[in-house]
Amino acid sequence: MTEDEAAKISSAATWLAAQKEPQPNVFKGLREKFNITAVQAAKACSLANVIRRNALTSEECA
Repeated sequence: MTEDEAAKISSAATWLAAQKEPQPNVFKGLREKFNITAVQAAKACSLANVIRRNALTSEECA
């Protein structure tokens, strides 16, 4: 994976994790918004879940 690909996945994941409402057609939306592949969109979804989980854990510890 190139740095550019990793940056796109990270950006997509960060954006998705920040959304308060579930996103319809999340894979299609991520692919269009961030110009990434389906595999990269799946990785972004997984990373977004990790970001959300870490955010919840941080809030619980505060």
